[in-house]
Amino acid sequence: MSGLLFVGSGLFDEVGLRLGPIALGGRFDLGVNSVDGTELPPFRFEFEKPAIIDATEGTDAFNDGKALMPVTGWASLRGAGVGTSYVRVVDAETGELFDRLPLSVVEVAAIRLVNAHAPEEPFEPGETQFLGVEATGIDGEEVRVFDLDMAISSGDITLGIDPSMWDCFEFDVPDGDANVVVTVGSMTVDTSLWIEAPETLP
Repeated sequence: MSGLLFVGSGLFDEVGLRLGPIALGGRFDLGVNSVDGTELPPFRFEFEKPAIIDATEGTDAFNDGKALMPVTGWASLRGAGVGTSYVRVVDAETGELFDRLPLSVVEVAAIRLVNAHAPEEPFEPGETQFLGVEATGIDGEEVRVFDLDMAISSGDITLGIDPSMWDCFEFDVPDGDANVVVTVGSMTVDTSLWIEAPETLP
């Protein structure tokens, strides 16, 4: 076997898929395929450092059914401790190594809620727009982190889940303030959205 194709998840403002890093306390689904599209023999996942990455075999829908690419098999990973651990994919019977991948777990340092289509612009009151969640940590440099179990709620607006993205939510922008509570990994923020002030008549 000449290696595997590892399949991760995407971010609302990027094209393509990333392979982590995982937020400390967060979840990331890792899938695999053969490079050439041929059927893989039975395999299993092994983890070099379980104290950093805890995992269970995937049994439901990969990436909660929002996967942009089908996979042959997958594991649901949990960021248990800060650091890097190799994920190894081996033959289920012989233990022969098919491929391995280093994955990092990073503590969340900041969570920013933005206009998904124009991150540096406010939300327009009276419009239906998309809220993007940017969670970042420091792994030598600032990096975006993943937590597919991210929790988000608001008493002021109704957030509809984007059918293809885990970090993007549709909502009707109110004329006034909108407070949102978001938990990514081990961090929770309670913040107000940046909504453009409505025009007033002279």
